[in-house]
Amino acid sequence: MRRRLHRLVLAGLAAAATLLPVATAAHATPALPPATPGTHGGMGPDFLWGVAASGFQSEGHAPDSNWMHYIDANPDWDRYRNSIDFRSRYQTDIALAAGLGSKVFRIGIEWARLQPEPGVWDEEGFAFYDRVIDDIVANGMEPMLTLDHWVYPGWAAERGGWNDDAMVGDWLANARKVVDRYTSRNPVWVTVNEPVAYIMHEVRQNDTDADQML
Repeated sequence: MRRRLHRLVLAGLAAAATLLPVATAAHATPALPPATPGTHGGMGPDFLWGVAASGFQSEGHAPDSNWMHYIDANPDWDRYRNSIDFRSRYQTDIALAAGLGSKVFRIGIEWARLQPEPGVWDEEGFAFYDRVIDDIVANGMEPMLTLDHWVYPGWAAERGGWNDDAMVGDWLANARKVVDRYTSRNPVWVTVNEPVAYIMHEVRQNDTDADQML
């Protein structure tokens, strides 16, 4: 467990170090003015309300991933099917979010969709996210992009996931691909969604004695 925790933390810190200068320069947040009566907490005009779709949990039509393996290994879990089918319905969903007055729309850029095999990058996987981001911007919202929402390719899971010595390098290679492609879109970046919960979930799914260790 300690080796995997180290790898997860190392990947997160490395990605954060890569992205922080970009995010800081593009999204420096000015100090908020003092709250005044009647301003609903004084969050100020720069506060951005937003909504989110969460990659594997929302998209449907899922490629092979660690989560498909987890579902297969847990018969009492719901079968995935096509979730809420964001992949087919994203234009309607984004328009609805814009109609609510949202200013930010978060999505996950799923590694499992981008790299179906080691060393093989799927241009259509990237093109899907190109279209989604274009639609977010066209609807007057700012894209927020999550690099890791607990999902990695099935081939990485078969190698042991975060137990594999090569996992950090593979993870960073994907992160660099995503950052290089989308930095020009000036998104808000999220490196890892809920990192502590992610670590705990990975330990439980991949260590037979996880309950005793936790």
